Amino acid sequence: MTLQLLVAGHTNTGKTSMLRTLGRRHEFGEVSALSGTTRTIEQMRLLDSQTLSIDIYDSPGFESAPELRDVLNPKIFNRRDQSEALSEALQDTEIQQQYGFEVLVLNTARQCDALLYIIDAREPVLEKYLDEIYLLGLCGKPIICLLNFTQGQHRGHEWRQKLADIGQHLVLAFDAVVYDWQAESLLYSALTNVLPDWQAAIQQLAQARQQENDWRLQGASFALAETLICLAAAEDIAAQDQPDKLQQQTAKLQQFVREQESACVEQILASYNYDPKLHGSQLHEDFANMAWQRDPFDAETLKQQGFDVVKTSAGGAGIGITIDLMTAGMTLGMPTLIGILAGGLLGARRMLRNIYLDKVRQATLIALADEIILLIASRNLALIKHLEHRGHGRMAALDSEHGQRLAFGGKINKPLLKARDYPAWAGYQSNQQLSSYLTMLSQSSVSQLIWQKLRKIVIESIAENKEARDQAVNELQKRIIAEIEKSPAEKV
Repeated sequence: MTLQLLVAGHTNTGKTSMLRTLGRRHEFGEVSALSGTTRTIEQMRLLDSQTLSIDIYDSPGFESAPELRDVLNPKIFNRRDQSEALSEALQDTEIQQQYGFEVLVLNTARQCDALLYIIDAREPVLEKYLDEIYLLGLCGKPIICLLNFTQGQHRGHEWRQKLADIGQHLVLAFDAVVYDWQAESLLYSALTNVLPDWQAAIQQLAQARQQENDWRLQGASFALAETLICLAAAEDIAAQDQPDKLQQQTAKLQQFVREQESACVEQILASYNYDPKLHGSQLHEDFANMAWQRDPFDAETLKQQGFDVVKTSAGGAGIGITIDLMTAGMTLGMPTLIGILAGGLLGARRMLRNIYLDKVRQATLIALADEIILLIASRNLALIKHLEHRGHGRMAALDSEHGQRLAFGGKINKPLLKARDYPAWAGYQSNQQLSSYLTMLSQSSVSQLIWQKLRKIVIESIAENKEARDQAVNELQKRIIAEIEKSPAEKV
């Protein structure tokens, strides 16, 4: 059994955009500012189960409804069976030739179970729109009027009053641009009321859509949490007397960061059923070629986010790279530092690794500065917030400044600090590299007991500890979702 719905309306009222949003398919059909872009009937399957299916059809826009009404009225005015009279009239060759698109829409409407009439709520109520509803009403199918483009200034109240005057009381605000699950759920309730025989199919669709909404946020937030944990854990080592090697290792780490963020964006978009290859910069003015265009290590990018330019301490190895991390901590004394670690100070293991490398191996540790991690967190959080409220029918890009306040209150939180204790969580260094690192540490010749204890701590800090990593990712994901849920819906 297949439930069939038709989306109809005047040209350029957002019919195709509405189907994109309902179907979660930004690539469906063709959307243009030019009128008459849709010239045929196009099908989209909303639900496909073993026993029930729901199909929805896009249609060309009405253009000549007043003239067609004048032609049809004499043929059907005195007929009790107006639907049958309409069917006979639409078979007239002259009518088909002169009003081809209108005939196509009406014939399709007669075969469907219900009609969704799309209204651009910004437009004044004109007679031609009421004529379109009148013609669709002759098809004998229930009509639900959807007020599109209801964000900002619109004439929704005027439309509701005029529609009530002609007997159309089933009117809902449903925006194809700014997505609202409550509005979509009201549409399913309205369909259930006018199509009681299809209640099971419509409820199944509503449940599937609600589950998808939950999965979208879960998938996107998990992708961002995984990426941030990875970047917070990532680190490398370079000999202090090899500046060229330091530059190479820095460039390598920076490229790793770019690749990880690009993969994260792709996963976020996939969670919301967007293909970055197709959507590109239509999604965000700073997004093209499947990646953010503003480099996180660029000084201007950091300034625009509100950060001071991150400085390095070894000949400008690279913006955003922290070098000789907290070596000044040695002034506290080794027993004090080990005591701090024993007390569970998050991130302290990286500090001790760096001190040990500096003292015993004349090497330095390279890692990401807080500002880089917060920049990546902030702009991708803003992207998820935008997608949560973005209808798939929207064509305008999100500007770079919208919603880009600093993530997590501008502070590195517990899960990210925890990640700094475990470089293996990044997957940046291969197992072979980590094994070599362990071998290097274990073979280090140190006579003082305090350095031997420190070496033991450093070796332990390289362990993967997958369970702790999963806990950190889950905790960070919860914090990301909390940030998104406390953010108000975007208004355009």
